Amino acid sequence: MTTFYYDKDKYGREHCYEVEDVQKDAAERLYQMGDNAACCVTIIREDDVMGYESLEEYRKGECPEMPTAEFEAMNEYLDGGSYPFTLVRHLDGSYETMDESDVDWLELVDEYEDFGHWRIQPGYYSTDEITLDEADKQGMYALADALREEQGENE
Repeated sequence: MTTFYYDKDKYGREHCYEVEDVQKDAAERLYQMGDNAACCVTIIREDDVMGYESLEEYRKGECPEMPTAEFEAMNEYLDGGSYPFTLVRHLDGSYETMDESDVDWLELVDEYEDFGHWRIQPGYYSTDEITLDEADKQGMYALADALREEQGENE
């Protein structure tokens, strides 16, 4: 099974490429989206707060503008969790804490993606989910070409 990323923008330009790791590719796409999306995931390490007696002291000294929701999420996590941990900011202004390995990058990309400027929404397609005929019928010509090439290599 091979997986491809595919989209078609509002001008009809297609983007299609083979993907080895969907989560890794989604993380890279998220970082390329711009400031709001690129900064939605922060890894907090113990050295980040070293020298401060508490998280509250760190907040006062380093980032007094830290949103209350962010501070509360970090505090809540540290009640039972440990460093390093990942802080995820959602579009609705909420924060979530977790281990870095638990971040669902694909879900975050879907949350932050601006879906208003695509003819065909960005997505990941595996060779066992879409056929060459389906891609052609849906006007996904670059994906159809990639599938055609994939089939040629496998014959």
